[in-house]
Amino acid sequence: MKTPLVFKLILLLVLAWRLIISNKKTIKKSKKGYINLLELPAVQLSKPSKEFEPKEAVKRFYRDVVREKPENSQLYFICFLAEKLQKHYAKRGIFRLFWYDQYLVVPFFQSLQLLQLKNEEILFEKILTNINPESFRKVLNHEMPDLDAFLNTNQEFDNLYLEFDKTFDTNKFCKALVNQFYAN
Repeated sequence: MKTPLVFKLILLLVLAWRLIISNKKTIKKSKKGYINLLELPAVQLSKPSKEFEPKEAVKRFYRDVVREKPENSQLYFICFLAEKLQKHYAKRGIFRLFWYDQYLVVPFFQSLQLLQLKNEEILFEKILTNINPESFRKVLNHEMPDLDAFLNTNQEFDNLYLEFDKTFDTNKFCKALVNQFYAN
């Protein structure tokens, strides 16, 4: 039995109407302030498995333990950061972190310090210093800068992002994170 043409047209109109309504909805950007990683507790109750390679171990640990409570511990939050970074690096690189998850910029810098990734820390420091030196001084003094202090779309900084992307490796980040879990 064939579907009548009138019924098809009505379904098409309903679909068009729903698309028009959904297009009008706008998602407000969340105005989350920067999170100070150093204010989170240093204790952790469980650790990622050493059976898997570090990237896979962090991914599984995030899904099993951290997803519900990333702000319970510094290392849990760094697992959350690692998961976010993998998504950003799959699309464009560190620039996406600045553009879409601005509230994670300061904790990412602090995580590079905690995990003792010196080369990456120096390159990221160079990016933050060029974007907003005053806000970066606040970060170094363990103060939180103003909201969106590191949001800048200046084209001349693109080479700094690219230089960082060449140096930064999520596998190395995850390996340092897993080692940090077992260091304590």
